[in-house]
Amino acid sequence: LRIEGGKLTWATRDGAAPIQLDLRVLEAGASGMEAPVTFSAQAVYAGQPLAVEGETGPLSRLLDAAASTPWPVKGTLETPGARLAVAGALTRPLAGDGYAFSVEGAAVNLSALDGFLATRLPPLRQVAFAVRVVNSPGRLPEVSGLAVRSGASDLDPLVAGLKLDHAELSAANLGEPVRLDMVGSLRGAPLRVTAALGPLSALLPNPPKAPPYPIEVAVEASGATLAVKGSIAVPARLSGIDLAVTGRIQDLSALSPLAGVDLPALRPVTLDARVADREGMPGFTIRGLAVTAPEADVSGELAVGLASRPTLLASLSSRRIDLDAVLARPPASPAAAPPAAPLPSQPRRLIPDGKLPLALLDAGDVDLRLSVGELRSAGAAWRDLSARLVLQDGKLVLDPFSGTLPGGRMELKLSLDSRAAPPPVALALHAPGLSLKPLFAALHLSDAISGSADIDADLHATGDTPRALAAGLGGRLGVAMTDGELDNALLGATVGSVLTAAPQLASEALGLGKPGRTRIRCLALRSDAEGGLVTVGTLAVDTGKVVVNGAGTLNLRDEGMLLHLRPMLRAGASLVIPVRVTGTLAAPKIEPDAAGSLATVAGLAPRTSPLGLALAAMVANERSGDVCGPALAAARKLPIPAALLRGLPPR
Repeated sequence: LRIEGGKLTWATRDGAAPIQLDLRVLEAGASGMEAPVTFSAQAVYAGQPLAVEGETGPLSRLLDAAASTPWPVKGTLETPGARLAVAGALTRPLAGDGYAFSVEGAAVNLSALDGFLATRLPPLRQVAFAVRVVNSPGRLPEVSGLAVRSGASDLDPLVAGLKLDHAELSAANLGEPVRLDMVGSLRGAPLRVTAALGPLSALLPNPPKAPPYPIEVAVEASGATLAVKGSIAVPARLSGIDLAVTGRIQDLSALSPLAGVDLPALRPVTLDARVADREGMPGFTIRGLAVTAPEADVSGELAVGLASRPTLLASLSSRRIDLDAVLARPPASPAAAPPAAPLPSQPRRLIPDGKLPLALLDAGDVDLRLSVGELRSAGAAWRDLSARLVLQDGKLVLDPFSGTLPGGRMELKLSLDSRAAPPPVALALHAPGLSLKPLFAALHLSDAISGSADIDADLHATGDTPRALAAGLGGRLGVAMTDGELDNALLGATVGSVLTAAPQLASEALGLGKPGRTRIRCLALRSDAEGGLVTVGTLAVDTGKVVVNGAGTLNLRDEGMLLHLRPMLRAGASLVIPVRVTGTLAAPKIEPDAAGSLATVAGLAPRTSPLGLALAAMVANERSGDVCGPALAAARKLPIPAALLRGLPPR
């Protein structure tokens, strides 16, 4: 038999497009009816050349329907870089029944076979497999001696940085456990995975009734181990999950190559948890979660929903967290300094106008409860922290976040609705008696300013960019600080710049050219905003030698400003140098204020208002009286002491 230039087409049962084989040449023949039949073919399928060779039993055996002697079959199929060999026999060859075959295969690169299977295969190299398949009447074929091996492979397309040295999967038969052993590296870190899983028969469609599917997996990497042990009642539906997870890490920083980021040197770290399904709902739960290290601990429960809209329900608590240790990074190796970049041009607007990633808030729903007994940072302790965060249908509510911070108690509330157009944002912060120095140290901020501050904020805005939020800002902000210190360099950059009329005297009085710190008797700010227009009704700084009173407006819509400041030097005879700050937030202009008299500044707010009364009292007491009293009272929304109002002129 010889066929040239033929096409072989057959339809699949699922109604997909027919499969077509371009047959360049096929030859088959036998020297007689009792002689074996040999065959060979050259063909093309899915653009890949194929070569087939083989041999079967004699034709005479096919004519004897009553015969039961085995009819031998052997053959090979080769394509560039891959080979498949089959050897065995059938007792009823015309019915395709009573078969027993040994199948072996090998491929230099598994991904080269993508076209044959119409799917993407992993780029495993030097792959070899062997299996024996025996017909079992009325049941699934009996599969035994399954063995799959892979050599060194670069699996970076699957997982960045994953390299495989070798891997082996084996099973004695479909009813016996499957064993896996994989050795390789991930981003340079040694990695080994071993597993003992349940039988393959439990993963087939309509599996026979069997006990829960056992799972035992162990992962070793850089001195760390992770073990998963348990079972799944119905693996095809991922139902009845019951898995115990344990992790033991000698040094967390050794896993930095695996994580792709620098991890802190926490040692040792233990992890224990139990994973279960959500009883008929897509997703899983984690109960009995316990992560412990000498520097921190976390415990609690989580429920993760994997329906069309992901959900996370979590209740977590911690007795102690050393934030300095948790956030520590190993020292970076010295590197050559990069060339200096050219200085950017001065921006016309200071507040950015880029879109905020609010769409992320509508990716799923979250209900998180968190409590921390003690959180330490920079030697300071934050105690009794608690928070409730709810994200539902794109609306975020943090209510409340509270705790005893270094130097005082704080309560914070935040809400944001990402689905509204424009999105509304509201923030409320109440923190009386807050000590700034340990707070700034805990937040790893500059300690250029210290003191005790009362902060009261109730702000709201709408918009999807920082600039839009600023342009619609409304609410109030009050800051009252006493008994503080300010670094001379920072003082010179703020107050010193407005004392341009007497720079030498200012430098001597303030000590701006000397290292050290200047005592701040008080610092007070009270501002109210509506529609992006911020009215600074109270602004006062008293260092003893220098008093600055001021008021004015900030227009956050265009970032313009108009502030009237009255810096006073109390050095011998008091010297007042009124200045006016105009321009924009990005380019402020400071110039002498010829009209900045007592009456001008005091008249910036009506005397009938609490702020106007406070401002008038501040100006009246700036030479030798108490500026701090009325300023702090205004910032805290408290009545001004009557004694501080006696020096005011009649209305």
